[in-house]
Amino acid sequence: MDRRLRISLDLLVLGLFCYLLAYRPGAGLYRHGILGVILLILFMVHLLVNRRFFTSLCKGRYTARRILTVTLDVLLLLSGGLMLISSVLLSGDVFDFSPFSQTQLARELHVSAAAWMLLLLFLHAGLHTANFLQRIFYRLSRLGRVVAGVIFGTILLRGLYCFFVSSWFDKLFFEMVRPGPAGQAYIFYGEILLMGAALVELMFLRWWGLKRRGR
Repeated sequence: MDRRLRISLDLLVLGLFCYLLAYRPGAGLYRHGILGVILLILFMVHLLVNRRFFTSLCKGRYTARRILTVTLDVLLLLSGGLMLISSVLLSGDVFDFSPFSQTQLARELHVSAAAWMLLLLFLHAGLHTANFLQRIFYRLSRLGRVVAGVIFGTILLRGLYCFFVSSWFDKLFFEMVRPGPAGQAYIFYGEILLMGAALVELMFLRWWGLKRRGR
């Protein structure tokens, strides 16, 4: 697949996933379910396009960077699998043909798996954009690097603060958080952007550190 189409597919998966995360009880569960099915299809297409990842697992030497990459990808697949299982268990509230009905455990599993998947998706994105970010950094002047470093550090600290004080940290550990007012959607997406940028930066720093040490 063309590189631009592959990037477009990745952005579509991430954008649709973030939109689904904004779901609030009573805000169109059927639409949430249909879009969830579409997300699953797009995710399967993503795996098909990147099938070389699976065929290359038993080939080559495992450096520290490769171990990090494989570990992240496996955890991402596991969180996606848990989200799929919980979606099936909740599907009775969306589709009449489903024999399952919603339980509190399935709902908690669904929310927690989605939170973990969001975290891992951004770490995954940070790992796969590290080379691109490094090239941009090296093209900057000395002053540009200083300015970029200040912006980088500000976003990193603000994003991490947002992650720990918002509801996302609680959702990772099955803490059901009552959603805020519907008018706070801009706050929700702002939190996602800040946390996502911080996680991408964290992974970039880790990748760069391993690369500088030749690992």
